[in-house]
Amino acid sequence: MRSTSRNLEAQLKKLPQKDRARLAMSLIASLDPGTDEDAEALWLDEAGKRLKAYDAGETQSRPVNDVIAEIKSGLK
Repeated sequence: MRSTSRNLEAQLKKLPQKDRARLAMSLIASLDPGTDEDAEALWLDEAGKRLKAYDAGETQSRPVNDVIAEIKSGLK
């Protein structure tokens, strides 16, 4: 089975990026098909806390391009 999955993985990597992304999302969803009913409320609460901390000067913002570059550099 291991060689079958490796062969399949090699073939799938040849797909266009959009198709690979769509397939990845589908596979991830298949691992955890349930929904978290509280997720939206929890994220909104967290966003509110972060905004409040930012407005109070307790945190700082960073340009998104800097953050993305840092993430990409860590993935190499």
